[in-house]
Amino acid sequence: MSSDATRGTLLRALAATLVEDPGASYGRLAETAGISRRTLYRIAPSREALLDLLHLEALAATDVALDRAGIDTAPPREVLLELTRDFIEDGPLYSFWVAGSAGSGRELAALARYRGAMTKLFVRAQREGILRSDAPVAWLIEAYDGLLFAASSAKRRGSVAPVELHHHVLESFLFGAATDAGGSRTAAARADSESGPLVSP
Repeated sequence: MSSDATRGTLLRALAATLVEDPGASYGRLAETAGISRRTLYRIAPSREALLDLLHLEALAATDVALDRAGIDTAPPREVLLELTRDFIEDGPLYSFWVAGSAGSGRELAALARYRGAMTKLFVRAQREGILRSDAPVAWLIEAYDGLLFAASSAKRRGSVAPVELHHHVLESFLFGAATDAGGSRTAAARADSESGPLVSP
């Protein structure tokens, strides 16, 4: 494993611990990451430095995911599928970013870029009839983020099979949790969900 991969794995382990226990001591953080406190202090000499480091890693990973998904050009369904898979795969960092407070100018700018990109994506999806046009885009972003956070939590706890998580996020986001009898889906939407690429494993 390369040094970059080792560093990434370590930072994700630290992020996962902080999501579960925001007040975790340096000793607990080091223990759960499988390193000594001395090594952790070499990586980040203070808690503030560690939080900054994790935020930067999370922001960089989010930018990579947006670019890889073709956020501005690919069909909205494909973008949603790829983003959901990436964000769930990188759940510890994503959850840390969502759960934490972005305070620095750089973090606020990155958050604004993310929300701006997602706004454009959901507006395109509304224009193409994939998402309801009467739903506020700001709410759609909040709802999608909330489902991703829930998926990451379920993955950490082992309460839902990891291979099914992206399917559950997309099904819940696009169709809700009601049954067909409850009128939550049209026949066309149901057929698309069951046969199209959006929710394939």
